[in-house]
Formats: sequence, C-alpha cells, structure tokens
Amino acid sequence: PHRHTPRTVVGGLISGEWKILVGELKMSCWTGPDFPNTTVHSNPELSNHTCGLTAETGCLYNIRVDPTEHHNLAAKLPTKWGELYSKLKAITVYSPERGTDDGVACNIATTEYQGYWGPFLDLRHP
Repeated sequence: PHRHTPRTVVGGLISGEWKILVGELKMSCWTGPDFPNTTVHSNPELSNHTCGLTAETGCLYNIRVDPTEHHNLAAKLPTKWGELYSKLKAITVYSPERGTDDGVACNIATTEYQGYWGPFLDLRHP
C-alpha cells in the first residue's frame, strides 16, 4: 500500500546563496563520484539526519561557497538561520490532519480503480 505523510511539510528553502532545511531528511549522506560502487562504504537508506527548529539544531548552508552542503552554519549564524526560518514558516500552508492510512482503501484504489480513490457512494467492501 501507498504510504504517505498525513501533513504537508515544507522542508527547505533557498534564498539567494542560502539554504535552510528542517525536518527528518531520509537518505542524507554523501556518495562517491560514481554511485553505487566502493568509493564510499555506506548505505544511503540507513543514513538519516534531523534538522531541528532552532539555530542550535537547524541546518543552514551557503550553497554558493559550499555547494555540497558539508558545512552546517546554523549555530554560527543564528540570525541568518532565523531570517530564513521566518520565510519558510510564512510559505508553509495550512494542512489539516488527514488521519491514519487505511490499508483496505489503498488496496481497493490500486487493484480496482486504477489508482484512483472511489467511487465512494457504492463502495462494496468493508
């Protein structure tokens, strides 16, 4: 079944030469120049990183100077982090809680309705 995050989350923003990231970042590692091979011995699926909601725990990069995002500047530049975080919050849209995944509905959508939800009125399944 399809898995989704029930809330819309804006996880990053680029403004000029600055980039801010928030939330949990899946597969957040640096691979070798040719991936997959043995230039780097890591599994990207196991590499997760969390960028918090404060300058102390957040992620801020100058992508002009550091295009590979190896140097997190959030703690060193809390004012810049705060400026970008304010912009990020301003563009984050309202997203209501959507409830929990329904495996039966997901299965019906993919097996009987070619990936579409419905029809709702004559649903013949429990």
